Amino acid sequence: MNIICQFCKSKNFAAELPSDGKFTSCCRKGKIKLEKPSDALVNGQAPQYFQLYVIDSTQDTEIRVNHPANEQCHIRILDQIDRFIRHHNRLSNTYRMLREVQSQKQARIFPL
Repeated sequence: MNIICQFCKSKNFAAELPSDGKFTSCCRKGKIKLEKPSDALVNGQAPQYFQLYVIDSTQDTEIRVNHPANEQCHIRILDQIDRFIRHHNRLSNTYRMLREVQSQKQARIFPL
């Protein structure tokens, strides 16, 4: 993974490079703009969607329970769903790596 997308800076394999030199699989040639999950967490915003999988599983369950849309949900069931997704989702290792990167960044920002 040594080819960088000119729009979103994602890392790609050389074999993925389209003939026009603009990647579509990551950001649709710059048409899709996503805030990096670490930026949202650092800026003090409440994590949402896949950002919840980057943080600790106990913390993300608490965030889900406190969301107004989930007021009728049981924390035990939300926790079971979270554990199921973390165990069976093929992207769970990616989320785990992002959590490690986030922890390393926090350690540099707030050294002990």
